[in-house]
Amino acid sequence: MNLLQELHRIKELNSTFGVIIEASKVKTLIDKLGFSEENAKLLDSLCGPLSVWMANKIIDEIKSVYNNPDVVVIRPKIRPYQQKITSIMDYIRVGLNGNIKDIKGDTFIELYNKSVSWHESLGGGKAKINYKETHPIILDFRTEDGMGFYWVNLETNDSKEECERMGHCGRSSRGNLYSLRQVTPISGSKYSLNRSYLTAAISDDGILYQLKGPSNTKPSSEFHQYITPLFNVKDESNEEYLIQGFGSEYASERDFKLADLTNETLLEIYKQRPELFDTRSLQRKLVELGVIEKPQIDYNIELKIDPDDIQRYIKGGWQVSRRRKNKEGKWVGRDVDIFETILSGDLWDVWQSGNYSLGDILDWINLTDENEKKIWELLNMVATPEELKDLSLEEAIEEYDYNSEISNAITSSYEFAESDDFYNHMYKLLKNALSEYGEIKSLDDTGVVLQINAEPFINSADDNYVDDYMETFDNNIKDVFVEMVLQGDIEKPDFEFDDRWSPSIDDSNFNEILRERLGEAEYVFEKEAVKKTEEKS
Repeated sequence: MNLLQELHRIKELNSTFGVIIEASKVKTLIDKLGFSEENAKLLDSLCGPLSVWMANKIIDEIKSVYNNPDVVVIRPKIRPYQQKITSIMDYIRVGLNGNIKDIKGDTFIELYNKSVSWHESLGGGKAKINYKETHPIILDFRTEDGMGFYWVNLETNDSKEECERMGHCGRSSRGNLYSLRQVTPISGSKYSLNRSYLTAAISDDGILYQLKGPSNTKPSSEFHQYITPLFNVKDESNEEYLIQGFGSEYASERDFKLADLTNETLLEIYKQRPELFDTRSLQRKLVELGVIEKPQIDYNIELKIDPDDIQRYIKGGWQVSRRRKNKEGKWVGRDVDIFETILSGDLWDVWQSGNYSLGDILDWINLTDENEKKIWELLNMVATPEELKDLSLEEAIEEYDYNSEISNAITSSYEFAESDDFYNHMYKLLKNALSEYGEIKSLDDTGVVLQINAEPFINSADDNYVDDYMETFDNNIKDVFVEMVLQGDIEKPDFEFDDRWSPSIDDSNFNEILRERLGEAEYVFEKEAVKKTEEKS
């Protein structure tokens, strides 16, 4: 076998091995980490060999929102984290040359913050002296002497040259790179300088994902005259426009937007390419210019929130420890947030009743005639009328309630009535907080179902953020609303619990509980009465 054949064989083996590894990563993401096939493939396309590592970072980040490392994350989504992932992967691939040794233990947010610092530290780019352009030129604004601006297709999504020129990472995970460059003469010499000013990332299906200046800055208006002609460029092979829509990839607030153009220029593009104006920001701009009527958008959504997820939508909650040691001395159970605890109806370890005396309770509560009569009947089983004569109810109980059955029935009934009032109070606070979102269709141990008009919430946020959310979630109002709440762009209602609150016992509820407790105590008094009769005989 000659050297050429051997190299060809190794290439085939590497290709096959790579496919196996890729399939294995995607399978791991689906089978072991719970990602959907769509999200697993997207994460794999963004992170490659680091996709499983990144998946675990994202899962840990979701758990941190719950403040519970034991929570089970079901079907994690990638799109809300996509821009941050792209920033992190650019930092790893370019800034760290693929070596994650020193950042392997960092959290997702720590990785993202480092990536942002790295992006900002890249600084300005470099000009090339007497540079000979080898990339295909798709738009040429140069004069006859070869000086001026032009656009080139770099035919790659990862350009070290563009990285050095522009002071950014020089790569995209979504599209090929295009560069706006300028040739200028060097005064007093025969040489020229070639410098890059803008970098665009455009996918094969015509989505413009990025268009930024040096160091990922937003393009200034002086370059708009070179940007707008891009929207008329067509692929010679199929006559399709180079740019057919807009997406986002990294720091989209710094990208060029059609809305950055003057009204006159914007209207000119709209007349030629109306299909480009389907985003919320552009639709709003056209409404402002009187070109179109305001689009009719249905902002009414029905939102189902599971009990253990409510804490992500309301401020002011806390964790209730439900961890106990079993017979083997091992800790079992888990911490449960207060909202899930309320909906479970199980607040036994949240409210702590006071140590009330029998006399205090009898002073505070109005016994029903039925319950008071029942207590005297029980006491008459163990004491004579003569013995009970002239005694108050409290004195009679303290004297002849030998086994504390009546006393315990009264104090426990009071504690249960307190607990009921505490539960009603907590449930009402939770209901009031959730009602700030909209109409509550149901609120029980299965969670809450809300009917929400999302329009005022969405319109209260910064338009640029809303536009980005709309693009990211394909104008799905429910997904946009949820993400804006979870990211803090919509203010969450407050669970306004005041620890100075004290219960107000409902007499009827107390007496109903006491009636049952006295019925249970009657059996003990009957036995005591029989015993006393036998002793006399």
